[in-house]
Amino acid sequence: MPTYNGWTVVTMPSWPAPASVQRARVRAAAVVESGFTFQQQVQDWGHSKTELNVTMPPLNEADVAPWITFLEALDGPVNVFQFSSAFVAKYPALHLSGVYFRLRSNSWTQSLGDQRYYGLVFEIREAI
Repeated sequence: MPTYNGWTVVTMPSWPAPASVQRARVRAAAVVESGFTFQQQVQDWGHSKTELNVTMPPLNEADVAPWITFLEALDGPVNVFQFSSAFVAKYPALHLSGVYFRLRSNSWTQSLGDQRYYGLVFEIREAI
């Protein structure tokens, strides 16, 4: 399997694409505020990372299987992945080209509805 900075690269399923992706840019900066004067001191460390909240469309059992396999293969934050080139091209404003991601934590959420449709939500962060 290919690697990135020593981490195993897991291939993300290309279909179906996520229903929505929320992007947050997290800046490495600290602020200390005086309780007396309310003056602030800001320390900017000059680095940032991208975090995404990914929500999948409702999936039937056949469609959810490769996604569950993918999420399990990520092994929490241990392994990394990239979005497909088609997804990156469709959403250029997200600036995902060439960026590797990993799960933010050891967990992801799966729900099952009345019609045997699954919902998947997972949070990821840039692998730096």
